[in-house]
Amino acid sequence: MTKHEVEFWKKARRAATWLQIAPFVRFVAVTGSLSRGEAKPDSDADLFVVTEPGHLYTARAFALILLQYTGQRVNVEAGRIGGAVDPNYWLSSDHLDIQPHTAFVARDYTYMMPLWDSSDVYFRLMHMNPWVAEYKRKFRDVMPPHQYSVLRVIQLGVESLYRIFGSWLERWTRSVQERRVRAFADRQGRADHVVLTDSELRLHF
Repeated sequence: MTKHEVEFWKKARRAATWLQIAPFVRFVAVTGSLSRGEAKPDSDADLFVVTEPGHLYTARAFALILLQYTGQRVNVEAGRIGGAVDPNYWLSSDHLDIQPHTAFVARDYTYMMPLWDSSDVYFRLMHMNPWVAEYKRKFRDVMPPHQYSVLRVIQLGVESLYRIFGSWLERWTRSVQERRVRAFADRQGRADHVVLTDSELRLHF
């Protein structure tokens, strides 16, 4: 492993640890060139994140704020920065079908390396994506680390406070993020690389 890959893995693991207290985040894995062992000095550390159903945009909003204020470089609008931590694919745990069903995606996501898993998400991902076998791919045979119990307690406490505000916060955070992401994608000429639904947010800039 090269020196820059070692540093990228440290950043990814540090970011994943902080995400254990982000409300409604249930799973974090490294994907992309870092998980494939192909990262270059100008690569970033792609993160794949799964959230509780109905809270994807709230989870992402809290996660980005948390990572930014703990020294992580995660601002999508800042562009692709070598060594940045980039959570660029988000799914709800009730919608674990990884899209699109292409050879590149099959290769990229079967190389994913889970950093933590609070509810057997990785096991369900493997069973919800049998299509990868069409491209002669299979997921890594690994046992994802569990969430630290003390961080889980903090996460649950934050979630209980959030529930006071009801679903309006999810609607508001989605509207804000959708405007920002689509505006940035349009400026970059990459609008076709963005997917935003109730259960999926995919950013491949």
